[in-house]
Amino acid sequence: MNLHSRISGAWALAAAALAFGAALSPAGASTHTVLHTFCTSSGCPDGSSPGSPLLKNAAKYYGTTTGGGAHGGGVIYRYDTNNSTYTDLYDFCVTGSCPNTPMGNLIRDSNGNLYGTAQFGGANSGGAVWELVKNGNGTWTFQTLYSFCATTSGSICTDGNKPQAGLTYAGQSGGSNYDGTSLLFGTTAGGGSTDNGAVFALQLSGGTWSEKVIHSFAGQSSDGRFPNSTMWMDSSNNLWGTTKLGGEDNKGIAFELVPGADLWNNAWTETVLYNFCYTNVTKCPDGEDPAGIVLDGSGNIYGETRFGGNGQGTTGEGVVFKLNNGNCSENGTSGFWCNTVLYNFCPNSGCQDGEFPTIGETILRDGSGNIYGTTLLGGTGGSSPYNGAIYKLTSGGSESVLYSFCQTGGTNCTDGALTANGSGLAMDGSGNIFGTNPSGGDATNQAGVVYEWTP
Repeated sequence: MNLHSRISGAWALAAAALAFGAALSPAGASTHTVLHTFCTSSGCPDGSSPGSPLLKNAAKYYGTTTGGGAHGGGVIYRYDTNNSTYTDLYDFCVTGSCPNTPMGNLIRDSNGNLYGTAQFGGANSGGAVWELVKNGNGTWTFQTLYSFCATTSGSICTDGNKPQAGLTYAGQSGGSNYDGTSLLFGTTAGGGSTDNGAVFALQLSGGTWSEKVIHSFAGQSSDGRFPNSTMWMDSSNNLWGTTKLGGEDNKGIAFELVPGADLWNNAWTETVLYNFCYTNVTKCPDGEDPAGIVLDGSGNIYGETRFGGNGQGTTGEGVVFKLNNGNCSENGTSGFWCNTVLYNFCPNSGCQDGEFPTIGETILRDGSGNIYGTTLLGGTGGSSPYNGAIYKLTSGGSESVLYSFCQTGGTNCTDGALTANGSGLAMDGSGNIFGTNPSGGDATNQAGVVYEWTP
């Protein structure tokens, strides 16, 4: 069974769980609070199916939904924890050249403007990069910075097609806001010279944005294809990322892109750091379908895979991994990074520790080296295969479930259910975790929630 079928099957099983789930009570002193329930009104004017990680700015959290809004193309929203207020900032449309279906993380510049990507729409129907400008009077103005598929070779969009991840920039890994004028970097899941996806840069000059592909994925055993998570830019302006597919066994790769002296004018050099499932075995003990990477201060890479590992299922239920530059060999060829599996999901039947980690834009790793994430299925909420969980993996390798979704509302899962690919968690200074579910919430529409988990 291919990856698409397996993911679709997982969602189908989860839907069955929603239909037959039973409410359970959360354990321990921690609390889970629904901050906003989507689509409680006809037509979902406030959006439906939130999928992006929440962007934190003081007490305000920004995010997007892939559906709903005034025109059905999704929304950009803000939730203010100071006054418990949800605000719809912009409604995407689905007609003409409007970008729609926002994907990936948001970034914010020093003036409070927001930037992101949309998978569909745009002038050429290949998706777009956009900016939401914060005006002095409190209103917001939307503008498209670049529409993909502006250049083609036959049916291939050579400048990229259908972005499914967010943007990065110099200084982001250090916690700085975007300056509003320097280069932006991102990926498209398709397009490029061979239609296997691309890494692009955007440059602002004279008030106009220009796009350049800095790497086209080859899609053969020597390279990846279908990049669908946000890259990490380090302090030396190297880009680090993963692809969903491609590599030695077509199970995804980790890669690095190193720039020349000039980030725009000079060529970038790609190195494949690791081929997932390079042993070509059925269960991929080292993981399959990677995403969500972060780097630590020593240059080690941490991430998740949606499948693989040594869990109960025939294809594995996913892993948390660490890559380090240890000059390991793959099928007799040296020079690759070494993969340490930090945790295998679902070691026991029932998958109460979570199943199929939700490969987000980046995983959440705190200053003590603890990793936080979510899973699509598993946990103890509802009924088998259950409705997903928030987990914590300590730096010592001990995993615990912080919360299992679908513990309230019976079959309606009013506390939320499932988690979406591309989503992610945010944490405040007190260790409170903020996130979203694309399902559950309102009894009628099941369009998802924004939540807070407090330890």
